[in-house]
Amino acid sequence: MERGSTPEPGAGAQTYRFGVFELRAGELRKQGVLIKVQDQPLRILSFLLQHPGEVVTRDQIRARLWDAGTWVDYENAINSAIRKLRDALSDHAENPRFVETMARRGYRFIAPVSTEQTNPAPRESFTPPESGEVPERLDERLSRKHLWGFGAVIVFAALAIAGGAWYSRGRADRNVPAPEESPLTTYPGTETSPSFSPNGTQVAFSWNGPNAEHAHIYVKVIGSPDLLQLTRGEADEYGPAFSPDGGTMSFFRVLGKRLLFVTESAIGGPERVVAELPFFECGAHQAFYCLSSTWLPDGRSAILPGLNKLSVETGEMKPLTNPQAGLFDRNPSLSPDGRTLAFARGAYSGTEIYLVGLDSEAKAKGPPRRLVARPQAGIRPAWTPDGKEVVFITGIQQFGSNIMKAPVEGDAAPVLLPYGKGQAWWGAGLAISPWHNRLAFGQIQIHSHLYRLPLSASGDASGPPAVFAPSTTYEANPQYSPDGKRVVFQSSRSGNSGIWMSDADGSNIVDLYARPGIHAGSPGWSPDGKNIAFDSNATGKWEIYIVRAAAGQPRMVRPGNGNSFIPAWTRDGKWIIFDSDRTGNLEIWKMPVSGGRAVQLTRKGGWVGLESPDGKWLFYTKGENGPLWKMPAAGGEEVIAVPSRIGRAEFVVTDQGVFFIEHNPDVSKRADIPGGTEIRFLRFSNNQVKKIASVGPLTEMGLTVSPDRRNILYTQKESGVDLMLLENFH
Repeated sequence: MERGSTPEPGAGAQTYRFGVFELRAGELRKQGVLIKVQDQPLRILSFLLQHPGEVVTRDQIRARLWDAGTWVDYENAINSAIRKLRDALSDHAENPRFVETMARRGYRFIAPVSTEQTNPAPRESFTPPESGEVPERLDERLSRKHLWGFGAVIVFAALAIAGGAWYSRGRADRNVPAPEESPLTTYPGTETSPSFSPNGTQVAFSWNGPNAEHAHIYVKVIGSPDLLQLTRGEADEYGPAFSPDGGTMSFFRVLGKRLLFVTESAIGGPERVVAELPFFECGAHQAFYCLSSTWLPDGRSAILPGLNKLSVETGEMKPLTNPQAGLFDRNPSLSPDGRTLAFARGAYSGTEIYLVGLDSEAKAKGPPRRLVARPQAGIRPAWTPDGKEVVFITGIQQFGSNIMKAPVEGDAAPVLLPYGKGQAWWGAGLAISPWHNRLAFGQIQIHSHLYRLPLSASGDASGPPAVFAPSTTYEANPQYSPDGKRVVFQSSRSGNSGIWMSDADGSNIVDLYARPGIHAGSPGWSPDGKNIAFDSNATGKWEIYIVRAAAGQPRMVRPGNGNSFIPAWTRDGKWIIFDSDRTGNLEIWKMPVSGGRAVQLTRKGGWVGLESPDGKWLFYTKGENGPLWKMPAAGGEEVIAVPSRIGRAEFVVTDQGVFFIEHNPDVSKRADIPGGTEIRFLRFSNNQVKKIASVGPLTEMGLTVSPDRRNILYTQKESGVDLMLLENFH
């Protein structure tokens, strides 16, 4: 290789951008600020940037820097130049973000690179390493037949003119390996919050352990069975994130109503509590989907839930955004160039993805804008390596969601990705590694069945429970028809969750409303048995629909602000009771079946509401595993009706009393201990509670009693979340 065959940095009008850096006209700048770097490190950087993702050998670097016949201690000189280059980039050989050492071969630039070229300069010819030195990534993406058969100079020049290096863009046409999806973790319990190390070789995540107890932070090397546990103790920890240099791990610790942001070495060691954060409700109840952060490129600050910029050095916090009352900003994700922040904005549920530009001091440059013009539910955004698209989770469901991507610029519609379709879990989040083109996401593993428990005339269990309407997918929310001859329920047997109906014995199952890419659930019968109300995200947010029990096209009941869930009919059939977050909190509302104005019923929280048979009382829950409340249906003060730990949709109000499922807090989360939940009955006449049956270990979403009081249907589940790894993602 002739030294004179390649222009020196800046000889052409070529600009390279990576992270917060740019190389232009022979000058290296960080966020616009000039960084002084000696000539040899700059020339090595220029050479690496011309061939991102490829191995550049030490012999090639020697030929680049010195003419033939020059006598120099090449080894020490190259080592010194690489050290100075890494110092300028704040990079580390042990955990590189930019320059990776390839043992006994050379170096490789591993960060995404974008280029601009107004006056193209000649491109240096590149001699490939010997056959034994071809790196795996190069072999995967550019076959020898296509690359060397036509000449390296021609191929590389064509790629440069087309807009930059193939590796930073993702994949080149026809030479792209097909995406490969495989399990990253298969542990019992729930794994959430994946986070890639800067070089893409490790994944940190939160796992509640083999006994489904406290969630702690773990690190796994991709392709290795080894697992490093970073945290221990009686608290729960979520949202791990590697610092830009890969040497530090940050995470959130939940201690009751205390929320801490903590850092420690990514390989374990003493930890440091950086800040105690203001408590917010989803930080304790649904911590894994609210608690995530993103580091700023300087490694001295991070952006936390609520979009507060935190100084990791001082603990000082400053807000970046100011959402309107009732909305909360969460899930910050920084673009590869550090100039734009993606995040989820919304109330308790029903969030959308927003973008806000950042200046050189990481302050918001203006008001945020929605990523997608048309309303589109989304959470957990992550950037593609080229910074042109944002990937996020939509169809927010506890039993499985979808992954979509949308362009940052323009008004193109978001695209539904085929990975984890209908099974990706919004609570687990997702992560993208610029290096290795990897995507990690949580995939819910649910085996959930409807069970039927026979009752005697006295209301006691008269036999063991049996599976009702068997399937291998998610089944929930069963409801007997008023005449007891049919059952409507929620099922994902067709892919996405939909509304299905069967005879009372589980036979003759028909599809009432199940559509690809759309979720629907929480069905409820009208008092006359002619119609069924349900909730669905068909429009991008959750609304209430009514469909005839004889099948037909559903109609939406008058939409309102926010999201609306879990409908139930008043006993006169004139109103729909439902749950909504339109005030910023979950409250119980009702609206006329004909579509008139909605009326708010609860003022202190409410999730699932049912009217008593005489129409005088409203019974409702306020969360998972809490007491059952009641208030006059016409309005008034609320009181506790059943002081037990009841699931949010696991109660039925009859004229004689309330059937409900009580969760034992000591054993209900342990799959290996029977009796974690019990079906019980509160009799109105004497206010006494009796046990009907033990139905452990786990129940969820739904309880119904036949009109003749001879059968109970409930949901029994076995579930967990595994992390999936997608290679060759983008």
